[in-house]
Amino acid sequence: MVFTLKDLVKLYSLKISGVIHIGAHYGEEYKSYVENKIKNLIFVEPLPDNYHHLLDALKPDFPSLESYPERCELFSPKLQTRIFTYNLALGNQTGKMQMFVETVNQSQSSSVLKPKQHLQQYPHITFDEQQDVCLEKLDRLMPESCFNTINIDVQGYELEVFKGGVDIPNPLSHPFRLVRATLSEK
Repeated sequence: MVFTLKDLVKLYSLKISGVIHIGAHYGEEYKSYVENKIKNLIFVEPLPDNYHHLLDALKPDFPSLESYPERCELFSPKLQTRIFTYNLALGNQTGKMQMFVETVNQSQSSSVLKPKQHLQQYPHITFDEQQDVCLEKLDRLMPESCFNTINIDVQGYELEVFKGGVDIPNPLSHPFRLVRATLSEK
């Protein structure tokens, strides 16, 4: 059974004031966040091509967004929604990191972890490219404490992302983590 965000909000009486979406890909969930009246959003996507698709998904509600800045802050008076976007990866350190990139699956399976089990489970998906991506810690992105929900999909790197958030000054009040994770392939 698949639950929508609307289903989960209703089922668990969630009061979501802000979402940090790590591994945002093309921003497919953006409309769902807006429909659920979530007013504060952070989107983090490390791959430049995916990040451009993400910003393209936001442009109809943010017509002033004309280029592809690596970091931006947007506000829509009509939606009363504030969005921060970051073209970088998150982890437990800062700097650069190599990412294994596939293109068969719209880069959805790309990872900073070297693929192993994935190659066996999905042999038609190959990792033909490697890209250096900027790496930052989660606690350096938190503008304020209005974010209480995390949606994360980083192909088994979730623990390292959370390790990079240990210094968040105001912990998330009731985090609801949507984690699509596998065990680390190290």
